[in-house]
Amino acid sequence: MATEDFVQISSGGQNVFGILHLPDGEATHGIVYCSPFAEEQKSTYRVFVEHARLLADKGVASLRFDYRGTGDSDGYFQDYLLEDWIGDTVAAIECLKEKSDFDKVCVLGVRFGGFIGIQAAQRSESVSDLILWQPIISGKQFHRQEMRRFMIRQMMTSGKATKGEEELASDAEEDNVIDMDGYLMRKELSEEIKETDLTGEDAAVPPRTLLLQISHNDKISKEYSTFLSNHEGVDLKTLICEPFWNRIGFVDTGSVFETTQEWLL
Repeated sequence: MATEDFVQISSGGQNVFGILHLPDGEATHGIVYCSPFAEEQKSTYRVFVEHARLLADKGVASLRFDYRGTGDSDGYFQDYLLEDWIGDTVAAIECLKEKSDFDKVCVLGVRFGGFIGIQAAQRSESVSDLILWQPIISGKQFHRQEMRRFMIRQMMTSGKATKGEEELASDAEEDNVIDMDGYLMRKELSEEIKETDLTGEDAAVPPRTLLLQISHNDKISKEYSTFLSNHEGVDLKTLICEPFWNRIGFVDTGSVFETTQEWLL
């Protein structure tokens, strides 16, 4: 019978907490899950749980964890930068290797988790495969989307957008923090994200990389087209599916699970 155990991982002298899923018997593969950002993480939480349990029944070990400053892990969100969360992911990779006796593991990231996962795979020699579910590739584009989301939230609560992107940037300059989807983010982190573009050739990915474009149509986005042109070995698959990371209600992710399982196993 598959087991689920609480794990404590040391990263940057602090504790990162996660859940280790181990199959009944010897594992055939290992996966580290990289969560998306803020509100999207909440919508994805259950999806990761169900996927990890499904794969455990197929003989796959996996580890779900919270970056520092999020979930159950140590610290406050505004205390961390990209490098910290990349380091947390590398530490999680090493933890899964130790717990499952694998030399190499797979990293699976959704949205901002893909953004982190790509960079963690560049830092770690222990990553054999990379699975990206609708990943963030352009930090600048992601930052712009989050600014728009903030203004939409203002309109929903106040009836109008009380602050525009320039005013938010001014606030960040003055207070050194900015409200990103309900999380106080350091200006330095905000700038880091904006300046990080993973579409180029220098953003290396493992030879076995799957990119799932999950959207309402099968037209490949401009962002992904550029990424693919610079990474010819990436296996792209398009799925017409509701964006489960942006929904409160139930979304059928069966096609996402099935496509991922077929590719991995």
